[in-house]
Amino acid sequence: MDNIDILKKKYGIGLTGGIACGKTTVSHILRDMGFTVIDADQLARQAVAAETDGLTQIVKSFGKIILTDQGELNRSMMADIVFKDHEKKVRLESIIHPAIHKILQKKLNEEGLVKTPRIWFYEAALIFEIGGHTKFRNIWAVHCPEEVQVKRLKQRDQRSDEQIENILSNQIPAKEKADKADISIDTNVGINVLENIVKSAVEKLPSEYLPKDLKLNHKI
Repeated sequence: MDNIDILKKKYGIGLTGGIACGKTTVSHILRDMGFTVIDADQLARQAVAAETDGLTQIVKSFGKIILTDQGELNRSMMADIVFKDHEKKVRLESIIHPAIHKILQKKLNEEGLVKTPRIWFYEAALIFEIGGHTKFRNIWAVHCPEEVQVKRLKQRDQRSDEQIENILSNQIPAKEKADKADISIDTNVGINVLENIVKSAVEKLPSEYLPKDLKLNHKI
């Protein structure tokens, strides 16, 4: 077990849930309280940025068709490809995950979490799907009714019904994730209620591992 695995198991909390179920909103609340929240999607973007080894490997595996005119990864096209083909999804993950691991180690160092360990959160949609739930101290999962999830996806991303169906079919249902998690958070509520739900969950964490500047009374 390397250093990053120890930090995950003792101090890391995986924040997961289905797409458009409210992970980002909960992350904002946690950041406002004083927690470090690391966004797996941002790490993935860095891992496949233009001229990186990650993008080079993806092009070798999938062809230049997945590049934009600017030489960047066409994430929408890539998503459509892997959501329709499990083998290609596994192939892509085998390229991205090692790169993300390296970037995460760097990020934890930059945030001072290696030198002075404390509770931190890792926001990622597919923690259960890749078996990553056993690597964290706890798993928190957000959820909302599927009809709300679909509505949010259409409004936010302007995705078609077929695209939404492909995405959801490649994820464990949000309620199922919530049932498996240590803490489940219903996001189909008002922001003030949601903040109180998150606050209650935070209060269950060991105080000695919390940030010194934690703001439990902060209102967003």
